[in-house]
Amino acid sequence: MSILRRIFSSFRRQTYYVGRDLEGNRYFERPSLVDDPRPKRSVEYADSGDMWKYVGGQRRLVVQWSSWLTHTRPDPPTLDELQADLIRQERIRRNVALLEARDREDERLRLASVPQRMAPSVATPDPAAVVEEPAKPAPTRLPKMPSSTKSDEPESWTPHTAARGR
Repeated sequence: MSILRRIFSSFRRQTYYVGRDLEGNRYFERPSLVDDPRPKRSVEYADSGDMWKYVGGQRRLVVQWSSWLTHTRPDPPTLDELQADLIRQERIRRNVALLEARDREDERLRLASVPQRMAPSVATPDPAAVVEEPAKPAPTRLPKMPSSTKSDEPESWTPHTAARGR
C-alpha cells in the first residue's frame, strides 16, 4: 500500500457504532490502519467528565463491554443481556443481605443462650458465687524417641536398566 493511499484512507476511515450500555456510554469499532486483522475498539463516555471517573477507578465499565473492548469477547453484548445481568446482581445482593441477617440472628441467639456471668458486688460478697477455675493439668513430657544409629548422610545409588520383553 503506497504512503499516499494510506494517508488518504486515514482521512476516510469509517467508524462503526456497535452499541451502548445502560449508563449511556457508546461503543465503536473501526478497521485497523496497520496490518493487524483485529479492528480497533473504543468507548465514548456519556459525559466528557465521566472519563476521569472511569480512569480514576470511581466507576467501572460493565464486564461484558470491557471484555469486548479487549477482544476477549468476539460479539458485543445486547441490552437484554446487560439488563439480565443487572437483575442477577440485584438478586445476589438480596440473597447476601438475607444470609447476613440470618447469621446475625443466629449469633444473637447463641450469645443469649450462653449464661451471662454477673460481676459480684463489692458490698455483698457471696462465697457460693465465686467460681473456682479448674486446675490445669501438669504438662506431660513427650516420650523420647530412640536415637537411630543410621546417619542422615545420603547413600550411593545406581539405577538399573529395565528388563523388557522377558
